[in-house]
Amino acid sequence: MKYGFATPFASSQQEPEYDFYRALKDAGYDFLELPGTLINNINEDEFQRLADYLEEIGMKSEGLCSLFPGRIKFFDIGDGELEEYIDWIFDKARLLGARKIGFGSGGCRRLPADMDRAEGMEIFADKVRKHIVPYLDKYDYEMVLEPFTPAETDFINTAAEGAEAVRRIGSSRIGLLEDTLHMIGAGEDPVQVVKEYGDLIRHIHISEPERVLPAEQYSEKCLRCVQAFAGSGYDGTICFETACSDRKDLAVALKTLKALW
Repeated sequence: MKYGFATPFASSQQEPEYDFYRALKDAGYDFLELPGTLINNINEDEFQRLADYLEEIGMKSEGLCSLFPGRIKFFDIGDGELEEYIDWIFDKARLLGARKIGFGSGGCRRLPADMDRAEGMEIFADKVRKHIVPYLDKYDYEMVLEPFTPAETDFINTAAEGAEAVRRIGSSRIGLLEDTLHMIGAGEDPVQVVKEYGDLIRHIHISEPERVLPAEQYSEKCLRCVQAFAGSGYDGTICFETACSDRKDLAVALKTLKALW
């Protein structure tokens, strides 16, 4: 198991927060998961400073979340433009130590008004297979698709829909990312999710509703999710994706999570 922390809700997506990355290292986390939006928002000098700093403290951004900025609409972007962006962001992620790319970006993947879900699934799978998978091969990455609640997007809202997309794409480099906040929001049964799709789950996000960090204890619903994952024998990457109002909670949350596994 490797334990990390995804930073979009705990630190700025406009500029690096170096002291927070150091706090994660000091608290015992194995890796960071920085957002692609941060990489899009900083200039080359700041990016190099970020890469140098992470190397200095011995902390890699092994995960990358928030792959697409708001300006990109997945169903509208041209194939050449998509490949150009993917090649660019994947190369940047490589310099930060990335191994696993999260495809969440709920606004990016909303269906056009004239497209139904079935057509969207066909186009989505084809587009990922043809124009993203070759770059996963090039950079030796995995990509994990993250179901979001209907409040955040109208496409891939459940583990079942995420699994359908993974299977349609048909690449060993594509898997599922399950986030406890979205599972709770969608009313998913975690035991059933693990039973039916556990073989596809390659990454996990832990969060209470409202992006609260579970430090000393978990809500009943979030605990059921964690227990289902732990009981399945999952031993891959897992990270919190929450806010953090008190950095003293970072080490406490990590200790509590490890005790549940």
